[in-house]
Amino acid sequence: AVVSAIAPSDGALPETSQAVDAMFRSCAFAVAMLKNPDTPTLRRNRLLEQLDTATQTNGDVLLPAEQLEQLYCGALARRLYRSLTDLAAKDAESAEKYYGIVHEMAERNLAVWQSIATALRGLSRVLDGAPLEAFRQRVNDLVAPALADLGEPVDGESDLTGTLRGLLFSTAGVLGQDRAVQARARELYATATSDPGAVHPELVAAATAIVAATGGSDAYDSMLDGFRNGRTSQDQLRHLYAMAAFDDEELLLRTCEFAMSNEVRTQNAPFLLRHAVGNRRHGALAWAFVRDHWDEVNQRFPASTIVRMISSIPLLTEPA
Repeated sequence: AVVSAIAPSDGALPETSQAVDAMFRSCAFAVAMLKNPDTPTLRRNRLLEQLDTATQTNGDVLLPAEQLEQLYCGALARRLYRSLTDLAAKDAESAEKYYGIVHEMAERNLAVWQSIATALRGLSRVLDGAPLEAFRQRVNDLVAPALADLGEPVDGESDLTGTLRGLLFSTAGVLGQDRAVQARARELYATATSDPGAVHPELVAAATAIVAATGGSDAYDSMLDGFRNGRTSQDQLRHLYAMAAFDDEELLLRTCEFAMSNEVRTQNAPFLLRHAVGNRRHGALAWAFVRDHWDEVNQRFPASTIVRMISSIPLLTEPA
């Protein structure tokens, strides 16, 4: 059932809510089996192999149940993302089922949440208007309990915990448009700017992403200043790539033009343009800019970076 419903041999995606319903029933059954401590480990491995060949395990290797479930849930989220992004925008019933299975997988595990966040980012690209507002509320309902459970950073916590907190924080602030999280992000960003080291690095990265994605010209100037005057190369690059996240045509075009300037190193500029092309609302504008400057791009940038520069094209959801 798992093989036929989730990974059909012809690679076709489900076209009706009934097909999606069958897929979800199989997925839910598989997840339940993986969570059952009495399920034989070999059978767990077989479920994983059936779901996604990219995460197959050798049949002779017995993975711990927790690790296997993480891999399975990650593969499941990726499969659901590929199957449902086209359906969610036009079929509310299918979107509702997606949220249900995501809640089933939503634990305090970084690998699972990374896959969930990837799927949610994909869904956000095909929604607008009232469905998008409903989606944002769903994101907040999903993320808020996990974020509250993690609390503030504490001495001695694992790096994975810090990374998970940053991921949840940025997901709530950008995808969920949580106003309280956005206000907190602006506070953290200001603190980190005036007192480097006072804020956990993962929260600094998340706050920077939120400030850029939700800010205007003043925030853009802050990102530009952070790139020019950042204390470390990591700090500079974080601000540079954040300049591609602004939800404003004029600012995004300014970023594209900046990428072609002598201020940006040729090994970094292609990746700035890649982020710009991946901009949720104005990616088509950035891609048009790249096309219009194609000859110059190929002359200025290392040949090996060109294919990576355009790797975000599949994210575009409208003609460019």
